[in-house]
Amino acid sequence: MELTKEQLEGIEWIKKGLQKYKGVLLADKMGFGKTAQAIEVLKGKKTLIIAPAYLLYNWVKELHYW
Repeated sequence: MELTKEQLEGIEWIKKGLQKYKGVLLADKMGFGKTAQAIEVLKGKKTLIIAPAYLLYNWVKELHYW
């Protein structure tokens, strides 16, 4: 699966925001691919992901996928 045009634009928006600010808030609708966008931005960086326990399996699955 490939990232959509909108997801690629979101990734660029995140990267620009992180250069200008200490953080950004990605609040797209459910199912838009926020996890995939976050993974693409964080590739190659040590990262601590804090999420509810019920989302742990989904994060592991998505990290392996992307």
